Amino acid sequence: MRFMLEREKILISLVVVIIIAGSLGICLYITRDKLPCAIRIASGPQGGEYYKFGDTLEKKLHIRTSKRVKNIETAGTMENLRLLKEGVVELALLQSIVFPDPDNETSKDVSVIAPLFLEPVVVLARKESDIESLYDLENRRICTGAEESGTKKTSDTLLKFYGLNVKRIDASFDIDRSSNDENTCDAGIVVMGLRGPSLKTMGETGAVRFLELPYTQALAKSQPFLAEFTLPEGVFARHPSPPLPRKNIQTVAYTALLAVRQDASSDFVNVVLNAIY
Repeated sequence: MRFMLEREKILISLVVVIIIAGSLGICLYITRDKLPCAIRIASGPQGGEYYKFGDTLEKKLHIRTSKRVKNIETAGTMENLRLLKEGVVELALLQSIVFPDPDNETSKDVSVIAPLFLEPVVVLARKESDIESLYDLENRRICTGAEESGTKKTSDTLLKFYGLNVKRIDASFDIDRSSNDENTCDAGIVVMGLRGPSLKTMGETGAVRFLELPYTQALAKSQPFLAEFTLPEGVFARHPSPPLPRKNIQTVAYTALLAVRQDASSDFVNVVLNAIY
């Protein structure tokens, strides 16, 4: 009888040890790999630098993690922010126009992990139009950015600051639109890195005129994360074509940001930062 009791104690002890060891093993397995099973990047429209950056990051992260990585085309900043908060994506590119935002909860549950590059605000007018300055935009058809894009939010700021009343077209500015297209604009507001393919193409066609922004110092001080910026002469076209722009253009620029949800693991953040830097 005594032998049976001792045997039961040993068995119970062994079971307890096995349970504890199993629990530790499961815990170690779970914490061993804190990377998501798939990594989705909300970038921007094709032809923009956000999408181009997302493509490069997709390749680098796949090589480093062996995970499925997908660069997702979106309308831009506001859609990216929504997708990130909803858990549809793990990474999002955002214009700094959305941070900080103390008046509402747009940035709640989101953490910026890296500044990426400057994005100048570029105002383009069709060359065949009679638009010579920013104030000539009054009462004209202006493309102010697609729904859920950061450009649309930037356009709100710009038009309010300069007191301009325009006929807004909620679409991205495209120099190739047909004259019969309902979205054809006389000019457009664009926020894009200088390496953005579509902006470079528009500049190289010579079919657009670059408009300077007056009072850039005051405008830069009116918004967080906004800085004065000079669009260099000839950045889009040089010899043998006429330089585009023909002179330095004074404007302002935001910073492109990379963001994750606040519950993202430090392992994941480190892998992303290593891939970038």
